[in-house]
Parts: sequence; structure tokens; C-alpha cells
Amino acid sequence: SASALPGTDPRCMSAIASVPVMEHQVDVYAWPMTARRWSSYPASSMIPWSDAISASYLQSHPNAQFLLDRGATSGLTRECQPWLVGSNEWTDSLTRRAVTWLAGKQNKPILKLVDDDYNEHGMADLLTDQGPSYELNIRIFNELQHTISGWPGGKPDAEDGGRPEHAEPYPKHSLVLCPEPGDELLAMGGTINRLIEQGHRVDIGFLTSGNLGVDDESVERFAEVISDLVSAEAVSATAWEETTRFAEQLLLELKEKGPFGDDTETLRTLKSMVRRSEARHALRTCGVANDQVHFLDLPFYENSRYRRFHPSSDDADQLCQLMTKVKPHQIYMTGSASDPSSVSGVCYRLFRDALRASAKYEWPEQCRIWIYRSQEKPLESHEISMAVPMSPDQVKAKIHALAHYNNELTETGVESDFAIARVYDDLGLAEYEAIETFEAFGDFRT
Repeated sequence: SASALPGTDPRCMSAIASVPVMEHQVDVYAWPMTARRWSSYPASSMIPWSDAISASYLQSHPNAQFLLDRGATSGLTRECQPWLVGSNEWTDSLTRRAVTWLAGKQNKPILKLVDDDYNEHGMADLLTDQGPSYELNIRIFNELQHTISGWPGGKPDAEDGGRPEHAEPYPKHSLVLCPEPGDELLAMGGTINRLIEQGHRVDIGFLTSGNLGVDDESVERFAEVISDLVSAEAVSATAWEETTRFAEQLLLELKEKGPFGDDTETLRTLKSMVRRSEARHALRTCGVANDQVHFLDLPFYENSRYRRFHPSSDDADQLCQLMTKVKPHQIYMTGSASDPSSVSGVCYRLFRDALRASAKYEWPEQCRIWIYRSQEKPLESHEISMAVPMSPDQVKAKIHALAHYNNELTETGVESDFAIARVYDDLGLAEYEAIETFEAFGDFRT
């Protein structure tokens, strides 16, 4: 049972195979995923037995049933394209998903879809309910068009109708929360720049130091620079004697731990400083001042090793204190689609806990929350609530800012922005160089 797994939250099981074996009940657990609503799927499709897929051996049992949450089933046809396997209740969300999927499947702009396209792909009942195709196409096209906004903080003195963000209050105070340094620019570097240019204040909150992502070479370079300064007599060897010993100790600790060992406390502290410096320099290129950058260094991260995190109420309390101090009109956060055991997944759960704890204050009543995707799977077109376009110059500025992080972010940082711009173009919407996307967050009290 779940209670037999040390350190495992029973609410965070992604897949459970409950199989009666003789008089015993055997529970098989897959990777964790926050479970909220459950669906059951009979084991009706056989695949070859494989040591790599333990659950494949359960296929031969006469009474095997798998219970999967929504995250684990998101790739199944009955979940992502239910119109292909039966009749449906056509909600607004499902309709938008179906129409955008059909446009991509037929390689057509939305406004060029015809009745035959719908009928041939299991959507005849959609036309009966909401058709004809001409009117349905126009409605979905307009919905997507209204997600596009060059004013992520709202356009002053403009009516809110059809715009993703409210015009008032102006200027706004926006808080961008990042599980690790780099997330903010990777997903919304252009949006941060737009908010600042349009007169809003933007604060950045780094929930963790990100030191687990800093390579050993950064420490080696730091130690070698100190040694070279002393060797070149650029500084007094006597005055720098203690600093030189510190550099030598760093190199010794790196050698002793090797490429796969755990960092010592000293190494992790120095790597934190490296990441902080990178973050400050990167954000200054976007117009974010140092006093608007907050490093929380949450304990669950600093006191643990990768994938062995143990968050507590202390972490959520620190995050709640930051939000209450800033009193933002907007919060940007990521992690909703992350593996719950990852840094961003843990941070997202802490964020929800902090939001619930903040409900007793007044500021959340005027705060809107936007979810961005950093290194997770990008938002699909039907999930997007706000799409912020970027010009070629803004893309160059984003790449320049990302270059301050000494990792692979520079190369991968804008690929998804280009991809979603192509998707919007293919759907028949305006063509942009790149687009950053956001999903509106629901009621945080639930």
C-alpha cells in the first residue's frame, strides 16, 4: 500500500495496478503524479512482456485493472481525442481542442475547414450541436485571436472585452516566481521586457538557488582566476593568502568528490553565488534592478539532493511571506505540468499551499495568476489564455539575456517560442517571429 512506501505521499501516485493474486492484493505503483480524479481502464490491449515494463506481466491475469490519473492518461486517444472513440459532451474547452486538432490534422487554417472535414473525423455531432462549420470556425478563430496581446499587463484606458488581462489597475505590480534561475527568461523573457517597457514593476522570486545545476567547471574557473592573480603578482600574495588557501581547498574538494559525487556545503554555496550572479546580470539586461530580485533558497532544496526533496510547511511559509510582502496584481508561475518529484513540480505544490495560506489577506482578491511553461511540454493551442508576440529584435534581446546563464539555455531558449508562432500561423492567425504563452490559473482556494 502507499503507506508502505517511505517518503511517498499517498495523494501523489500516478498509476496503480490493483491485482488480486490468490488471496492477496498486489498494488503496483508507477511514477508519481498528483491524483485528483481517477478513471479506470481494463487491460484489454496486449503488448509483449518486457522487463522494462513491469506492468506488462499483469496482462495475463484474468482480473487486472489499471487506475490512472489524468496526467498518466493524457496521451491516450480517449483522453486527448475522445471524438474519435465515441460521442461527447461538447464543452467550450473540448470544442476548441477538437477544432484546433482538426485544423492541424487537415493542414488547413481554421477558417478553411468544411463540414466534410468534421464528418470524416468523428465530429458530426459537434456540427449538429454547434454548427454549421462556417459559424463554428469563426467562433474558435475569434477565441484564439483574442488570446494574442502585446499588453501582458493590460492596455491602459482600453476596454477589457476580448483582452486576456484587465486594464486596471495601472501600473501593475507583477511577481514572476521561478523554481530555478533561468526559468524566468526561458519562458517569458520577452514578456518581462514588455511589462517593464509598459510601466509596470516586475519582481522576480527565485525559489531555489539552482546550485545543483551549476557544473564543476564554474568552480574550477573561480579557483584558477584567484591562483592566476596571485601568480601574476596582480595582488599581494600575503594579503590574499587566506583567499588562496580557500581556492586550493575548492580544487581539492572537487578532486575528492569526482564527477559523480555529492557537492560539499562549500561547493554548493559557491555554486549558488555563481547562479545568483548570472541571474542578476541576465535580468539587468531586461531592465530588472537588483533590489527587485529575491532569492528565497527554500530549505527543501538546500538541505537535500536532486530527486530526494522533502518539502515542508516552512517552505510554503517563506513563499507566502514573499507574496504578501510584494502584494502583486499578477503572479507568473510554472510547474503545473512537471514531474511532481522534480524541482519545479515540488515548487508548484508549495505555491498552491502558499496561495491557500494567503487567502486571509486582501491582496489575492485583485491578483490574477498566469501559468507559464519553462522546460516542460509547451502549452498546446487550445490551452493558451494569453499569447504575447515577439518581434525579431525582442527575440535577439531574449537570446542575449539567456546567454548570461552558463548552460544550454541559450540554444534551446527560443525554440518553443518559434514553434508556437508557427502553430498560430498555420491556424490562420497573424504571423509573428515568436510567441510566449500563458494559461490562466483557476481558483486557488480549491
